[in-house]
Amino acid sequence: MSEGDLSSWIVAGAFASKPGSSHAYKFGLSYSTQEYLGGNPAALAAMTDGSRNVGEIYGFDRWALGSKVAVEYGGRYARYDYLQEGGLLSPRMGVTVEPFRDTRIKATIVQRMIAPGAEEFLAHGIPGPWLPPERTFAPLGGPGDTNAFTVERARSLDVLVEHEFDATFVVGMRRFYQTVDDQLVTLFGRDAGGDPQAVGHYYVASAGSVDADGWGVHLSSPQTKRVRGSVNYSVTRARWISRGDMSAVAAWAPASIRPQTEELHDVTTSLETDIPETATRVFILYKLNTGYTGSNSSFARPSLDARFDVQVNQALPLSLAGTQWEVLVGIRNLFRDPNDPGSVYDELLVVRPPKRVVGGFLVRF
Repeated sequence: MSEGDLSSWIVAGAFASKPGSSHAYKFGLSYSTQEYLGGNPAALAAMTDGSRNVGEIYGFDRWALGSKVAVEYGGRYARYDYLQEGGLLSPRMGVTVEPFRDTRIKATIVQRMIAPGAEEFLAHGIPGPWLPPERTFAPLGGPGDTNAFTVERARSLDVLVEHEFDATFVVGMRRFYQTVDDQLVTLFGRDAGGDPQAVGHYYVASAGSVDADGWGVHLSSPQTKRVRGSVNYSVTRARWISRGDMSAVAAWAPASIRPQTEELHDVTTSLETDIPETATRVFILYKLNTGYTGSNSSFARPSLDARFDVQVNQALPLSLAGTQWEVLVGIRNLFRDPNDPGSVYDELLVVRPPKRVVGGFLVRF
């Protein structure tokens, strides 16, 4: 729970089956609500009913059809009460084939529906520092323009070929295609009176529709290693086929108006390790890309920039009724969940993301 200008709470639960069976499934649900009690006129105009409520259920299964073939399927269904059509379905399906020993070919088809402000309400896919809804948001079109909320729809096809060398490292190559409608733009730090920055208020808009395709290579270590790392490099070619709220966005973030065609280069590295001697777990992610939207309004073009996420989990010497307690501390300016597949532009079109230092307790049963 949190309290202040925002009164919010969230409840979430998840279940995962034990490994080793032919079906490896997981499912869960979450429900959260946000009520604004402050005096920011932009936030009050956007929340005409005084509160917002979001619920989501999801389920996924990996079905091993023998030792060489596996099928993955599932999806998410979320309901947003502040959208005109609040029900959003995001299905996912994939097939993995192992034609040779230690060589895997995986094809995945995904549709991801992302609502404006979804990151405030939905649980992350991995355990970590996470807060109830802590910021208000509004459409960039103007106070009270709640009908201007548009939902992003990203449809992707991804084909991956990877090979593991002597249980030491994994090399992979991927080819992907993507079609995105109503790509979201997220704007922080825009002064709209009433000091919206005091409550973390931000604005959302649509950049239009884009088609993208590209390829990538990665080098990683197996999950069984004590220190697990990865390096991913990708090149994306994008072509914008329509424009969204560009007249409103241009005055604040002109670099959000992308060229009709552009090429994006991305390097994402991650490092994760477990230190059993001190019961410590560390996770670091660093994302470098040539297409970030500049935080300065004088930047008329996308530029090279980076985002990061650092998390530290420290186990405590407590064992109550068989539970395990951990302290979690994290610092990041990465706004989107990197484990949640969406558009290649989701992080690139977040302008001035705040640096966040969060922490808490995690109890494992």
